[in-house]
Amino acid sequence: MNTQKRLLQAVDLIESRINELGLDKIVKVETVYDPEIDKIVIKAKHTYLDRFSTRYLSNLYGGYEIKDLVDIFMNFYEKRVDWLKADKYWQREANDFNIHPEFFKKWYDEYEFTSK
Repeated sequence: MNTQKRLLQAVDLIESRINELGLDKIVKVETVYDPEIDKIVIKAKHTYLDRFSTRYLSNLYGGYEIKDLVDIFMNFYEKRVDWLKADKYWQREANDFNIHPEFFKKWYDEYEFTSK
């Protein structure tokens, strides 16, 4: 499969998974040129406490299966879905308590339970 087709296939898979997670309004996916490797890469961007965070998928050019690369890439978002969907107040609270975004749901559920 040529590089362009691999790139489009990966973008389609990532966007589909982002939509399934309900993050389509939060995470934006695009392709961009990376001058460091002289290739087009996939870029996913989301806002983190009024700052932007960006993840790149650049190893599309090896012999890796696209699905495997997308699984690894999406693992980041799947582990942080509840935190990404939380409003800024709760993101800041978690940040103030040094709660890693991956553990946000557990912390939030305990916080809500103990504060009632």
